Amino acid sequence: MNGKLIRRTIGFYAQTPIDPMKKKSGASMLGDDAGRKYDIKWETYVGGDQLSEMLSGAIHYAGTYHIENYNCANFVLDILSMGGIQLPRTEGWWITGRGLNPGNLGEDIRQLPGSVGMKGNSPDNAGTCQPPKVFF
Repeated sequence: MNGKLIRRTIGFYAQTPIDPMKKKSGASMLGDDAGRKYDIKWETYVGGDQLSEMLSGAIHYAGTYHIENYNCANFVLDILSMGGIQLPRTEGWWITGRGLNPGNLGEDIRQLPGSVGMKGNSPDNAGTCQPPKVFF
C-alpha cells in the first residue's frame, strides 16, 4: 500500500476446542498464522480486484466453525473462489463424520502446477495496518 509492504498470514479457527466425538462446532475466529509450519506451498498471482474480493470475504467470515460443514479448508477454498481461483473440494471421511479437511486440501494443492512439496514456515507479518471495522 503506497509502496509499502503489508502482509498478514491468517487462519480460520474455532475459538474453543472442537472434539469430533462430542463437540463438532463452536464460534469461529481468524488467527495469526505468521511463522506457522506447513508441508506444502502454492503461490499464485492475484490482481487488485481479486484481492479486494478475497479480503472482503475474509473480513466477513462465517461466525461458526464446524469440523464437518465449515472448517479451515472450507474457508480457504471459499476465499480463493471469491478471487476466481477454483481448487478441488475433495472430501475425507473419518470415524465420526466427513467433510473437507486440511489433509485432502494439501494433497490437492500438491497436484497443482507450481506447488512446492517441502516443509517450511509461513512468512512473518510485515508493515502496519488498521484492523477492519467489522466485528462479530
